Amino acid sequence: MLSTAAGSYESIQIIEAKYMVNSLISAPNQYDRWLDRFSSSLLTRLVWGKRVESGEEDFVRTFHDITSTFEQVGSRGSKLYTRFPSLLLLPDWIAPLKRTALRLHMWEANFLNGLLKETQSEIIAGTSQRSFARYFIENKAATG
Repeated sequence: MLSTAAGSYESIQIIEAKYMVNSLISAPNQYDRWLDRFSSSLLTRLVWGKRVESGEEDFVRTFHDITSTFEQVGSRGSKLYTRFPSLLLLPDWIAPLKRTALRLHMWEANFLNGLLKETQSEIIAGTSQRSFARYFIENKAATG
């Protein structure tokens, strides 16, 4: 069953790969942009049914901002808390890194919930694309 589900998304992968190859041929000096657009578009089409055209869309930039911020804070924090695990016992108001992590989590959660709400609105309007988010919303009772 899993191989059948994965195969059903092959057309999306082919479309995005063709777009990437055409973009690489037309502007090879921007290969990093095209590779990033390819991976972003593939991910967002599968998860939310949203296609990335340029890579400059607001939701793509927000996603990149969240990811890079988590990378920066996470690498610092994991090293610090690994060396001094007792810092995890400090309340949030004393530990600035814990406050930052909570703030980042709220930013991420609000962003992802916003994308789910967009998908839900598209389902109601009859314009939603097939995606994991759509499946989740339509089968919420079954998926828990």
